[in-house]
Amino acid sequence: MTRFSIAFEEAVPFAPDDTSIERSLRDPPAAAPQPVGPLAITYRIDPAKPALWMRLLVGSQPFRINSWRGYVLLGSAVLNMGLIGALGFLVYLDWSRPRPVSTADLAQLALVVALSIGLWTLSRPVRELPSRRVTLAGVSYLAISQLHGQLRAMHDSDRKVGGRVFSVVRHWGVCPVCSADVDLDEGGSAYPDRLVGRCHDSPTEHVFSFDPVTLSGSLLR
Repeated sequence: MTRFSIAFEEAVPFAPDDTSIERSLRDPPAAAPQPVGPLAITYRIDPAKPALWMRLLVGSQPFRINSWRGYVLLGSAVLNMGLIGALGFLVYLDWSRPRPVSTADLAQLALVVALSIGLWTLSRPVRELPSRRVTLAGVSYLAISQLHGQLRAMHDSDRKVGGRVFSVVRHWGVCPVCSADVDLDEGGSAYPDRLVGRCHDSPTEHVFSFDPVTLSGSLLR
């Protein structure tokens, strides 16, 4: 048979010395490290109002690229390229004749260059749409009351069938740093050949990436 015995001993009271107390007050325990990661943003899509000429040409509702309205839209960019080529050919024919160059010739050349640059800039959003899928619309493609907007050519569902759908929309989000609105802008020299989200309150510091498929991004700087 097993027997147990219990004994009690007098406990010695704990009396910390002054040195340990001063050390604990002087050097408090370090706070637990917090996880640090890139700040994420989720973009939303709202319909944007197109310019009057677009509403008259192809309407204001989304449509498939491989439809007659899609061909008309892409044809407008091809037409602009054709006009640039025609203007250049006319200038070549005029300047190919041997004669002194006058002030009127220089003014004509300057006018043709200005028109060519304008047509090239005007067609850029549509011209780059097949490769970039989302392009900045600019004032030429948006109504006067619409400050921000993009041309979007993405699938309208997860099935990835039936062709891409063209629409004029606004991608925007809320800045996770300061809670201001975030709109898309060109990346510039810092982020070439890409669209980024720029915060309205801090457009140079609160810059976010933009994924048109997942509609998400992370802080770039």
